[in-house]
Amino acid sequence: MNHEKYKQWMILENYNELSEKHVIELREHLDVCENCRKEFLSLNNDLEKFSKEFKFKNEDRILNEARKDLRQLIVEKKYTAVSKKRDNGLFSFIFQPKLRLAFGGVAIFFLGFILSFLLLNNSNENPLLPENNVKNISYLNEDGMRLNNIHFVYTDNNTGDIRVTFEAVKPVTVMGNIKDKNIQNILMYSMLEEKNPGTRLNTINFIKNESNNTIDEEVKQTIITVVKYDKNPGVRMEALKLLNSFQLSKDVKDALIYVVMNDDNSAMRIGAINKLAEATNNGLLLHNKDKYQLKRKLTLDNNNYVKLRVKKVLEGN
Repeated sequence: MNHEKYKQWMILENYNELSEKHVIELREHLDVCENCRKEFLSLNNDLEKFSKEFKFKNEDRILNEARKDLRQLIVEKKYTAVSKKRDNGLFSFIFQPKLRLAFGGVAIFFLGFILSFLLLNNSNENPLLPENNVKNISYLNEDGMRLNNIHFVYTDNNTGDIRVTFEAVKPVTVMGNIKDKNIQNILMYSMLEEKNPGTRLNTINFIKNESNNTIDEEVKQTIITVVKYDKNPGVRMEALKLLNSFQLSKDVKDALIYVVMNDDNSAMRIGAINKLAEATNNGLLLHNKDKYQLKRKLTLDNNNYVKLRVKKVLEGN
């Protein structure tokens, strides 16, 4: 039995974010599962206790700590900026005002020369023809070829020329495993460009089933992008579950913190902060920048469970 699913539902039910169908299923499960019932009661007590504690907590102390962390971050950034300036001093003469003006003049001269050459070179071409004009379209007769979005853009009454745009679509089959570059490119395109959220979900689930905990770096970065920016919360959630199965590298940790700080879906924030709490228990140490962000979240988030987990993460650091 999938008790983990019911544990997630317990949290959502506390904030009335669980569908009526799932509430009924959860209640039926709690009636027969003593362990989950005890955990549900414990969760309710913890949230109620935390809510009361937080109302009377000295928020000035939290804000002062956040300001202290921010000042330290500013000092660190200034030091980094000074170091970079010192390292680049050898080439700083290029950016002096007089020389910058001279280099700019030379650049504009060459740019003008290149543009003039291109304009003169293309002056005799028919403006009716697009740059990627296709003259041989015999391939459209191939089996399985389909034309979509056919548009007659405009006609020239003087010459009788007509311009047609369309999308030529043909089914393609590619064989390989998840380590093949072609397969990876298709997976990344599907996650980022496919308009149908169901297709994006299927792609994520395929990676989850086939990756065996080893994933290409580009594919991982694509999954991080989906976790942070996909407009569909269901797609983001499945991508987050996949991301949580990866080793907690810096980019994965940063993505989790981004979700905690920015995602408007409480289930997403809960999933991300739970992973961070688990990593903290296993020895994860956060940087000052990370702690500053989470301290802000401790005062701003409207979900008490998220606040409770953020507090535990901070206490572990």
